[in-house]
Amino acid sequence: MYISTFKPLREKLLNEVSISSLVKPSYTSFFDSAIVSVAAFVLDVSVENFKGDYFDLGYLGSAESQPIKLAAAILDQNSTDRFLVEMNSFREIPDHPIAYWITKGIRQAFVENPPLSNISTVAVGLQTGNNNRFLRRWYEVSIDGVGFNILSREDSAHSKKKWFPYNKGGDYRKWYGNQEYLVNWGSDGKEISDFKPRAVIRNPRFYFQPSISWSFISSSYFGVRVYPQGFVFDVAGSSIFPSKNEQFLELAGFLCSCVAPLLMKVMNPTVNFQAGNVELLPVKQVNVSVIAEKCIDISKAAVQQAAKQHKNIQFAVASTFDLPLAANSQHAVVQVFAPASSAQIHRVLVDNGLWLSINPASDHLFELKSMVYDTPQQHSAELNIAEGFRLLEHQRLRFVIALHNAEQRHNLLMMTPFYWSISEEKKQRLRQHLQTVTADFSISVLAKH
Repeated sequence: MYISTFKPLREKLLNEVSISSLVKPSYTSFFDSAIVSVAAFVLDVSVENFKGDYFDLGYLGSAESQPIKLAAAILDQNSTDRFLVEMNSFREIPDHPIAYWITKGIRQAFVENPPLSNISTVAVGLQTGNNNRFLRRWYEVSIDGVGFNILSREDSAHSKKKWFPYNKGGDYRKWYGNQEYLVNWGSDGKEISDFKPRAVIRNPRFYFQPSISWSFISSSYFGVRVYPQGFVFDVAGSSIFPSKNEQFLELAGFLCSCVAPLLMKVMNPTVNFQAGNVELLPVKQVNVSVIAEKCIDISKAAVQQAAKQHKNIQFAVASTFDLPLAANSQHAVVQVFAPASSAQIHRVLVDNGLWLSINPASDHLFELKSMVYDTPQQHSAELNIAEGFRLLEHQRLRFVIALHNAEQRHNLLMMTPFYWSISEEKKQRLRQHLQTVTADFSISVLAKH
């Protein structure tokens, strides 16, 4: 019904016959201890605007319950287990899966929007042939032998390092994570290359490039996450490489939304998420880059690590516009470089409670911005005192930082949102020519009144 191997059979059915009726029993209808997908159907020679009856008897159920559920669905025209579908509607979906349960709106999504392959490359990665030999966990290797922030295969060879970060898929996780392995790619993968034919090196031109990835097999859901520059990727960590850098966060946001997994179920409702299915997903370009960037930051393990180190402090991840704190419960709030609701801060502070607010001043990172934009804009220098607060003290802290090498410039760039939106050409120019950068902070201490 869904597997791409049987696409020619589905095309033959669409062109020559119609499905008069189809029954899909539950996955456990034959064996209680095994998941088995089967379907029974009746074909009709009519092919013009034919509507068939499709009966879905659920995910779990015993053999004894199947005829009872089917009889009830046949007698009840409004049963949620029964679908009346025109055969030609399956033509509207790539590979023509027999997705009888989808709505007209989902079908229109496939008709009206281009596939993901139009704006990106979906690639399957490396197969080492012997993971015990070529892979290690982070804690098994000396940090001195690991190559970080590698830009390309050539860069990896020049680094003289042996081990490099490796995207091996892993359990379901969204936005960020599953960065647990290193791969022996020393001397541009010489040992793995010598291990052919057991080792299979696929798509090496994409190695070390920023990617959007998912696990090939998942027992739960379609979990998508981003990987920064510097990773080799595995066959189980198939990856997406957008054609334009500015599409990276936008595409990551779409794939991590609730929409993409729903569309994936249409293409392939199994636990195997094939690269061929992913590249056929319809993509409606909506600007969700800012939201995606925040979700990626939240997903990172900083809060978890901090909580482990300081067990006497309570940590939470939440929106500053809806603080999960009781009114008049906090004596001080520290806000650093984050948009915040002054009304929310006022609500949670006790009377005379302090708000330490640190924001970028007019010259902050201006040299970097000058290399990113044709007409860079300074941050506003205006000091606004929020309603319900009085200013106790204000200072401006400004200093210049010298950037001595490409690695320092690259690390600075990765700390900013510009990394995800500018072209590779601009990144390279920054790494080569950004000699100094100004750090400029506006620091205010306010009290609630």
